[in-house]
Amino acid sequence: MTDKQETINTLWNKYRKTLEMLSSALDENEMLKQNLTDATVDLTMPDDIVELENKIEARLNGQQG
Repeated sequence: MTDKQETINTLWNKYRKTLEMLSSALDENEMLKQNLTDATVDLTMPDDIVELENKIEARLNGQQG
């Protein structure tokens, strides 16, 4: 095999490995997206924060009135 052909074969091998890595990354990304989609997240504001907000709002309204 000639040096030029070996160089071309090396480039093809590197390209193949790059495509395999990209394919794996895309698969992993899809899996992570699915995990996020399946996750249940409670966005309810905690009671103590609600209480603090109400307390601050009452104080601010008292100062304005």
